[in-house]
Amino acid sequence: MGRIKEWEELTISDNFLFQKVMQNPRLCKRLIEKLLGIKVKHITYPTAEKTIEASPTQKGEGYDEGRTDGRVDTIVNNVRSLVTKKGWSPDEALDILNVSPEDRVVVVARL
Repeated sequence: MGRIKEWEELTISDNFLFQKVMQNPRLCKRLIEKLLGIKVKHITYPTAEKTIEASPTQKGEGYDEGRTDGRVDTIVNNVRSLVTKKGWSPDEALDILNVSPEDRVVVVARL
């Protein structure tokens, strides 16, 4: 383990100082403007990934109100492909693809 640097010795290439600058919108904006030679209007920080707790009685997100997402479309296409090319039943394809019970209901309705 290396020695701890004094505050005066730190440069922007030190992870600690870099993180502190990036966490301060005013300093972050100024640094980006200096480095890139451009004018920055606004700094937006990404939101952290959020954990979604599921319960047995909870409806799957995107399944109510007839909504679907690209993931379901992909599953439907994969099932159709396996049925056509391999001659499997839709249930066999869903088992092989390890489709969740919630997704299975939506996929079967779309086949």
